Amino acid sequence: MSADISDRLECAKRWATCAGEILLKRFGGRQDWNLKSERETVTEADLESEKYIIEQIETEFAEPVLSEEFHPDTKPTGPLWIIDPLDGTNNFSMGFPFFCVIIAYAIDGETRLGVIYEPIRKELFWTDGEKSYLGEERISVSDTLKLAESFAATGFPYNRGGKNETNLENFVRMTMAVRGVRRAGSAGLDLAYTAAGRFDIYWELGLKPWDLAAGELMVRCAGGRTGLFDGSEWRIGYDRILAAAPGVFDKAANILTDGED
Repeated sequence: MSADISDRLECAKRWATCAGEILLKRFGGRQDWNLKSERETVTEADLESEKYIIEQIETEFAEPVLSEEFHPDTKPTGPLWIIDPLDGTNNFSMGFPFFCVIIAYAIDGETRLGVIYEPIRKELFWTDGEKSYLGEERISVSDTLKLAESFAATGFPYNRGGKNETNLENFVRMTMAVRGVRRAGSAGLDLAYTAAGRFDIYWELGLKPWDLAAGELMVRCAGGRTGLFDGSEWRIGYDRILAAAPGVFDKAANILTDGED
């Protein structure tokens, strides 16, 4: 790991932790929120957290930012910080304690580091692009080999009316094939939990780069596999992902593409 990446990683870990403390100060019970798209909310906590992180980036590195609230259209070229200041806003706004701060750094579309901080339990997941960690302890994906013994996670897109994909058929097929499926409402934490072996499989669609970039790298650096639903390579900008332990990745991909394990 280069000194430049190491410096940015240490900053990202510090910023994510501080942003998480900002969120905690506002967390508790139902929050005031605004609807920014169908079923998708934004709170004052989102804005305060993101403003803090962007100010730190501008001060330390003056590099471009792709972020959910203030800079959603930045192109993924050159050096780029990719931020979700509050992943799990719907949870947060209702007092449901499953949300996180996500920070990733990419160069020319290749994620180089990722940090996911869960402030309720004060769990700091991170990857330096080589290995993945929870705090100072290295983590790895599970060694599960059987689909029927797998514990999976997923989510559903906000815009699911008309002819839009809903993920419901995938959910039904996967539910029938695995030990259990959870839908907790934070893509970042679902990926971090997959990297740590708490989930064996995670899949979802209708997502953004700030939801996925850090966690996708984290899963790979924890020994897992990632890709699109058919197993092909995931890249920044794709709206869906399958992440899983190597022993069940292909079986999960078959469920998502053919309906068979």
